[in-house]
Amino acid sequence: MEEFDFYPWCGHAVVMGNKALSGQNTIEVLTRFGKRINKARPAYRHFVAEGIWSSFVVKCRYVLSYFSSTVQAGLLGVTSCNYIAVL
Repeated sequence: MEEFDFYPWCGHAVVMGNKALSGQNTIEVLTRFGKRINKARPAYRHFVAEGIWSSFVVKCRYVLSYFSSTVQAGLLGVTSCNYIAVL
């Protein structure tokens, strides 16, 4: 998430206060996560991180279900999803 907080090609860095972009209404986004900006930013960041993480888990489960139906899965010993959290 650290890199994403400063990523210049999306609005997330603007909402996190790390970049300026005219026309993006940061306050409107943050008010959905709290009344005070210093409380809303961490809540927004957590919301985004949870969305990224859940998407990763769904993709991991899909890949495992695909491999478990093939002979390769038995040969490779793929039985569970071992992943490293990068957020």
